[in-house]
Amino acid sequence: MTEPRSGASPPARRKRRWGWPSAGQAIVLAILLASATAGAVSLRITSSTETSVGLVSPTDFLAHWQQTGSLAAVTIAPLPPRLSLAVATPTRLPGVAANRGVNFGVPGHLALEWTFQESAGTPVNIEIEIAFTVDYLVGATATTFARTVYVETQAASPTAAITFSIFWDSGHATGVTFVSQVEISQVCSAVGTCP
Repeated sequence: MTEPRSGASPPARRKRRWGWPSAGQAIVLAILLASATAGAVSLRITSSTETSVGLVSPTDFLAHWQQTGSLAAVTIAPLPPRLSLAVATPTRLPGVAANRGVNFGVPGHLALEWTFQESAGTPVNIEIEIAFTVDYLVGATATTFARTVYVETQAASPTAAITFSIFWDSGHATGVTFVSQVEISQVCSAVGTCP
């Protein structure tokens, strides 16, 4: 083994010239770009057999009223009763699992379905304001639907969790692209008085 001479200069380095990526680098770059844009792709609903892949919604709201899911669906038959639009007269939640509607609909129309769970021990006679906003396309036409509904908890606290499905009807049987949806629930300060 020979010792390096003192004062010797380090080996010459090749300068890297920037240019087109190699074939391997191009494949990695294409995969990264596809991954980065995959989350921004809208869910295209063309028939009632589509699923909700791509829909995201917050799930942490109130201690006794939790959104447990949201998905692309179709409006069910019989039509679910519509929730109250008036803060002074909220829809009383039944003591059993039930379906309700945000707007009027037609069975078989493309829809969004939010699932909520009211837990055991929910405080009685409490009003909850629920604001829904849906951005969607019908063909190339962008539309926003916004509606606030009002519900009231039971007069007797439930002894077990109760599941409620709330439907929003798109007004169309085909060709709807759901772009985004938001649901915000708030407890009102008193029945008839909401934020």
